Amino acid sequence: MNVQQFDILVVGGGLVGSAFVRAIATANLKILVIDKLPISAAYNPSLDNRGLAISYTSKEILTDLKVWQDLAPMVYPINTVHVSEQNSFGFTKLSATQYNLPALGYVLSSNNLGQSLIQGLENLPNVTVMRPCILKKNFYDMDLARWVVDLDSQQVQVKLIVAAEGSNSTLGQKIADVAIKDYQQTAIVTNVSTTQKNITTAYERFVESGVLALLPFGPQQCKCVWTVSNHDLKRLTSITDAEFIMKLQTAFGFRCGIFTHLSDRMTFPLRAMHSNQLYSTNMVLLGNSANTLHPVAAQGFNMGLRDAVVLAKLLCKINFNESKINFTSVLQNYASLRLADHNKTREFTNLLLGVFASDLPLAKFTRGGGLVAAHLIQTINRKIVQRGLGRWI
Repeated sequence: MNVQQFDILVVGGGLVGSAFVRAIATANLKILVIDKLPISAAYNPSLDNRGLAISYTSKEILTDLKVWQDLAPMVYPINTVHVSEQNSFGFTKLSATQYNLPALGYVLSSNNLGQSLIQGLENLPNVTVMRPCILKKNFYDMDLARWVVDLDSQQVQVKLIVAAEGSNSTLGQKIADVAIKDYQQTAIVTNVSTTQKNITTAYERFVESGVLALLPFGPQQCKCVWTVSNHDLKRLTSITDAEFIMKLQTAFGFRCGIFTHLSDRMTFPLRAMHSNQLYSTNMVLLGNSANTLHPVAAQGFNMGLRDAVVLAKLLCKINFNESKINFTSVLQNYASLRLADHNKTREFTNLLLGVFASDLPLAKFTRGGGLVAAHLIQTINRKIVQRGLGRWI
């Protein structure tokens, strides 16, 4: 059998996996990317209509990866973030102009981002892409110091496996125990047309049934993400568009004008997961394979993108210095560099969920005061902005 050899096998050619490949493509390493989905199904808008809130930090990374120029006509800036709670007096408003930024972030569809990252991946130097392709079996050969991997129709040998499969990573479950929290919630995602023009504010509103986010997504359109308990799910998915619009307007109010039309409503179950370990022998976890977050803080992809570029930079630095790569040392360094970001981003996400979970009157009053304080006190306001940007300073 003719066994091909590669330096790196990337399992999962989605958003984070593709970003990692683009970040490391110039390192003169032989890379194989496999993905279980055919290219026709990858980020097909009829299958996935989610919107992604990209932080300004992530925009800078995507610019470095040379995909932002193609994405620019399809993104919508977030100049302001408005956080409020239904039936509460407080609110917090964050503004890009306060911090001399062109925008706090940008909104784009996951399918547009996915297609831009995937398109032309196989044309990068030293990159081979196989899709659809399934990893059937793998074992580490100590004598060869390589992973021996059985794919659909062939066997390959690789020095390093990068698991970027997503939250149901089979490789991740082999590395370490994972902590899983099922929120018993589902995100309802749809596009909402409105009478309001030129929306540049992202709204997050905590309502009785969950968290409601409206993100700018066109001259008179928003991307709506409504997370509801599974108990309430049928109540919002079995009704007509007109009835859904009425419930949405009641929960949100008229800050975005009058809602007029909906696109198809799609649903995505929500759960959190994080691995207690990021790597094992010449294998490492990236993105949702290591940390899957609740979307309340819009940090999942942004943190995964930071994972991808940090690992790529470490590998590139060694290879450009023409040093033999000690993968154990690299992965230890990677885990050390990413630990604070992972922990603080999870804490930030869980804090938002926890603060707004209680229905007790005193808790609601305290939240209202906290929202006012976050709006008026510059130090608190700045800290929230920095956390949203993924800058832990």
